[in-house]
Amino acid sequence: MDQIFTAINAALCGIISLGLIGAILSHRVKDGVIIKTGLILLAVGFAAISARLLDGVTVSDVMALERALFLVSAGLSIVILGYLRKKSNPKKLHRRESDFVEMDQAELSKVHGGHK
Repeated sequence: MDQIFTAINAALCGIISLGLIGAILSHRVKDGVIIKTGLILLAVGFAAISARLLDGVTVSDVMALERALFLVSAGLSIVILGYLRKKSNPKKLHRRESDFVEMDQAELSKVHGGHK
């Protein structure tokens, strides 16, 4: 029964790692350098756990599993801190070039919105 749980845990950690790799490589996931670093650590940590569990767990593997769990914990902490940092910054306003120049009425009608 323990071997079944070990195999299920190994498979799930591998699937989580593959999902994180997909998120890292996807252009649709809007993350910065900090969050991407955390995602990379999470992916490597889950891959290491999966590899160790598939290989069979012995007493000597405890240190390797602790290192893999450290990667997961560090990655999750970095992702959370990056998310909080991203949410704490006010949204930056994107300005158009036309916002900084004076226009007459003929030119003003060509600008999106039609007024200042």
